[in-house]
Amino acid sequence: MELYKPVKSDKKFKKYMVKTKKGIIHFGDNRYGQFKDKIGVYKHLDNNDKKRRELYYKRHGDKNTKDKETAKYWSHKSGSGKTNLLRCLTERGGKNKIYCKRFSNVFYISPSIKTLDNKPKLKEENFYTTLNDLPDIFNKIENEDDYEGRSLIIMDDINHELKREGQDDVKRLFCNNRHIGRPITNENGDITEGGAVSSIIIAQRLNNLPRHIRSQITHWCIFDPRHTKSELATIFEELIHCDKKTYNEILHRVYKKPYNFMFIDTNKSKIYNGFDKELKITANNYL
Repeated sequence: MELYKPVKSDKKFKKYMVKTKKGIIHFGDNRYGQFKDKIGVYKHLDNNDKKRRELYYKRHGDKNTKDKETAKYWSHKSGSGKTNLLRCLTERGGKNKIYCKRFSNVFYISPSIKTLDNKPKLKEENFYTTLNDLPDIFNKIENEDDYEGRSLIIMDDINHELKREGQDDVKRLFCNNRHIGRPITNENGDITEGGAVSSIIIAQRLNNLPRHIRSQITHWCIFDPRHTKSELATIFEELIHCDKKTYNEILHRVYKKPYNFMFIDTNKSKIYNGFDKELKITANNYL
């Protein structure tokens, strides 16, 4: 199998698979059509409907946006600004939609939810205290009419709990998120909103998260990690592909001011100072 060349998937309900240096990735759902299949195997599912594609981009972002991820991770120490960033993202977008109007349903899991000073503005029944509640959330999303459409599950301060329980459910959330939710359809049976489930993990230590779960995270918001050598080493080895000199320059530029954070898009191998200012690394590793 040629590296980075998509071929027909051998998995049920998947369209294609591609071999990467980190393993084989399966993508696309063969139960649904698409605007245009440029590879050609599922060309019979093309709809070539420009209006439908435009509506899809309005709901989920086009190919140039940075908010199509399935999983995000917020790190670091207490008081660094993680909770405020989350509130800014989840509490805008209108009365019925949050997170930039991307999600119809949002669930929040935190063992300390009862002691939070600034609880997110969500329905009370959408707050949970343990990862053991994930199956109940999945059941709501999959079976209850009130929870159709795209869903977001936020997991806050669950690192210690991951060591004891809940890993299987979190792995299912990260690896099979497209098959948990139900899409919204109109009277003609056309899908008007996808049903995939996205997730955000908020934690003080990156290394407390098991490596097999870290490998599934597509976008990272990392607050100043320079107080812990092991955290710096993990970020360098797993997330940033440059030499040590350039890495140190990135850290210096991003964390000049308090509450700044580094945003890493692993899908596109891009690094940002905040969400907007891209830090470009050239072939010579100069910013």
